[in-house]
Formats: sequence, structure tokens, C-alpha cells
Amino acid sequence: MLRPQDKRTGFNQGNNLGKLPKNEGVKKTFTFASGKKVSATRIVVAATELKNKTAIHKLNPRRQDSLTLDSVRDILISIEQEGVHTEGVATKNEQGVYELLDSSRRRFSCLHAQKELPLWVIEESIDEADLIAFIQTTQSVKRWSYRELGADYETLMKEGGFTKIDELAEYLSLGRETCRKRYVAASINQALISVFPDCEGIPNGYYAKLAKIEKQLSKEKTS
Repeated sequence: MLRPQDKRTGFNQGNNLGKLPKNEGVKKTFTFASGKKVSATRIVVAATELKNKTAIHKLNPRRQDSLTLDSVRDILISIEQEGVHTEGVATKNEQGVYELLDSSRRRFSCLHAQKELPLWVIEESIDEADLIAFIQTTQSVKRWSYRELGADYETLMKEGGFTKIDELAEYLSLGRETCRKRYVAASINQALISVFPDCEGIPNGYYAKLAKIEKQLSKEKTS
């Protein structure tokens, strides 16, 4: 986890750096769960370069196909009027693309509003366990749904050769029931999820009901 002074408590809350229009090249140190300290550099991605120069990190569970103007309505107006005040955090791949560990909602909003996106770019290689731990500290604005959290569970099952949810739960250090709920939520057909205008606003407790509906539709051979 990050040290308290490195955490963000709100999405578009300003800090001394974020309130400045550029201030690129400033350095900052992040301390990860393992105790590893890394340096990050502040950069600002122009609105015209945002689509090509940024991407979502593979470990970021936010489902991009579920982002809509309705699902980002809590931040969109602020970004349209003031821009982004709080930097996202990213790594940089071999192609020079910034892969966002957080801030995918900010990126989506900036693309719509044609605003630039400030980022802290980590300059060193980080273990996946540390990156996952960091990502889990970024949920204070809009918590991830079970569907988002379980998005890669099927892949992990295959890669790990797991045949039971219990094995995956143990691998992820999760309770079996929590792991099962996330897996089920992520397995629901996107067509059914997309019926909802803010589909990532679906309460976590409702995914089990949707799974039953999907089973019934499949049993009846209904599209």
C-alpha cells in the first residue's frame, strides 16, 4: 500500500501540483506494499495525444466497455469546467505508451471534454503484486464492481490450471464466496449488462439475480 501522504482521498480534489497547468518534470517517490520505493515523473498528456499516447494497464480492472457519459456523470462536469486536478498514475511500455493503473474514468472524460490528463509516470519495473496492491488503494471515488474485479478470473483459472474456485480463491488470498461472486458477475453476458444505462452502477448484490436471468434466457433459447 502507499504511504498515507501518497494516497488520494478524492477524485478531482486539488493538490499543489495538480492546480498548476503544467509543472512537468517534477519528481515524486511512491512506496509500494513490498516496501519498494520508486520515483515517478509528472507529465501532462495533451488532449490531442490522449487517445494514442495512453492505454489502460492490463491489471486495471475498470471495464472500459462499460464506461458511458452516464457512468462518469459525477466527475464529467468538473473536468469540462476545470480540467483534471489530480494526477493519474501510469507505467510506460516499450512503445512509449502510458498504461494507466488508475484514472481510466478521468481518461474517458478527458477524451469527451477534450482536456489534458496529468500523470505520475513510474520509471522502474514493478512486480505485479505491488501494482495490484496499489490499484486496490484507488477505489475511494467509485468502487469497482464485482464484475470489474472478476474480469480476469477466467484467464487466471486457465493460466493457473485451476479447476475449482477454491483454488483461485487461495491463489488470490480471497474468501471462496467473494471469489465466486466476482467470477459469476464477470461471466454474465455483456449484452445483458448493457441493458442498464450506468451498467457499472449495478449493485453488487444484483449480479446473482442477473446470472439467474441469463440462465433462464439460455434455457429458453431466448436472445
